[in-house]
Amino acid sequence: MLDARLDSAGAVLVRGLPLRTPADFSELFLGLGLESVRYHGYTTRREVAPGVFTANLRDPGKAIDLHNDMGQDPVMPEHLFLFCVEPPPAGAGGETSIARSADWR
Repeated sequence: MLDARLDSAGAVLVRGLPLRTPADFSELFLGLGLESVRYHGYTTRREVAPGVFTANLRDPGKAIDLHNDMGQDPVMPEHLFLFCVEPPPAGAGGETSIARSADWR
């Protein structure tokens, strides 16, 4: 079902799952039979559960422009999952924009 939605919409937002920790999140995608890809990006991240990495650990007060994380890596993940453990306070920002790179020129 998720793959069918991805094919038509490009992204799927799922809310309300009983996930509280990075370990819960890891169990979800590993339970779906999805393979984890090692992170080879250029930012500082920590693996906090199998296949689950922190967001960029640089200064949280600075915006991160839309970019291709691991864009030069020869092994691209088939799926990308994002999970929020602690949402930022109201009005603090923290949004994660997603776009299909071929669509923005």
